[in-house]
Amino acid sequence: MSDTLRQLLTGLRALAVLTVLLGIAYPVAVWGIGQAAFSNQAGGSLIVRDNQVVGSSRIGGEATEKLSLRGPELVGAGSSDPTFADFVERLGADPEGVAVAYAYTLESEVQVFAYQVHDTAPERLLDALQAAIGAQEATAGVTWTPSTLAERPVRLGTPADPGNALIYLHGVQDIGFIIVTDDPAHAAEVAGGLP
Repeated sequence: MSDTLRQLLTGLRALAVLTVLLGIAYPVAVWGIGQAAFSNQAGGSLIVRDNQVVGSSRIGGEATEKLSLRGPELVGAGSSDPTFADFVERLGADPEGVAVAYAYTLESEVQVFAYQVHDTAPERLLDALQAAIGAQEATAGVTWTPSTLAERPVRLGTPADPGNALIYLHGVQDIGFIIVTDDPAHAAEVAGGLP
């Protein structure tokens, strides 16, 4: 057997062994460990209400995620949203009267939050949202300026850390909107679809 043929066969055997180990055995082992040790997270951290999936506790995904909740669901024992709790407290609102909607799209990396508190003026909503956002450690130091976005008046929050996303606040009737993105063009596109 020639030297070249021997080297070729050795290379093919190594390829076959490595393909089985790294292409099949390793991914199956990692998947199995993930399912055994972190089954909820590996399954998408789904939120189930009345035997129906209504969202995911892990925001984001490969497609647009949408989640709508009433206030008590967010400020209940399982809530970890300090911005929402601070917002409700600043307004002096009853969580029962607060509705929150959230949407996120990975494609354009835009997050939109809508907070509705019946019989509350938009300026009061925006003041409470701005204060609640500024009170959070991750968004401390945001500078707020009046601006326009898609011909709508907004409050533009520019973070102290340039690596963080811009925050836009817009209010209409009894709804306060928060748009979070790095790209003003995407923010304008989203704002154009708001009331």
